[in-house]
Amino acid sequence: MSSQLVALYEKNQDCEMLKKLIEHFDIFKLIHKNCGNKFRNGCGSYLFDGITYEYCASMYKKQKLLYEEAKKASDVLEIGVYMGHSLLIMLLANPTLKITCIDISDEYSGPAIQTLETYFKNSINFIKGDSTYILPTLTKKFDLFHIDGQHDYSTINSDFSKCIGLRSSGIFTVVFDDYSPRILNDIECFLSKINMQASITDVVVPNCSWTNARIIITVV
Repeated sequence: MSSQLVALYEKNQDCEMLKKLIEHFDIFKLIHKNCGNKFRNGCGSYLFDGITYEYCASMYKKQKLLYEEAKKASDVLEIGVYMGHSLLIMLLANPTLKITCIDISDEYSGPAIQTLETYFKNSINFIKGDSTYILPTLTKKFDLFHIDGQHDYSTINSDFSKCIGLRSSGIFTVVFDDYSPRILNDIECFLSKINMQASITDVVVPNCSWTNARIIITVV
């Protein structure tokens, strides 16, 4: 068990997410084992910093944000899987979620998803490939999007522009990982140019390491 996770829970004993992470911490460890006890050096996730495979408490607020959004969702599209830690957070929040996820590589995402599928049956549809080409082929609609693929601005904008056509209703939620203010500016610029009435109605950016952002968009 992670000392950081236990210490954080002692300070936040009313936090449902932390309680579930402690109860299911074996999944976090098993993912690492099934990935050959390896990870991409310097590349972290929602749960660890990319330096050592240990729970990272400094990202607690972004973890909780994703958890709370997943509780309200039914169908999720995730771009960028890596070691499946964001999938774990979302499925702990809502085990009935149906998740479609895309990653250009299955080096880590393959073993991670196989591990998760032993705990969460019939929840994950994994597609290996480049989101630029995969997204236009999708027909299913989603109410929550988690964009965490390539973090260059052109790819983020490309992914978002394709996701907007996959929304299940006029109001939809996008969570961007590794957020910066430029992303919000780019989205506002994109929405102003498309041929529909769309606007950002709410933004939440947690104050934590490697923060993410939750953006709610309304299309009339």
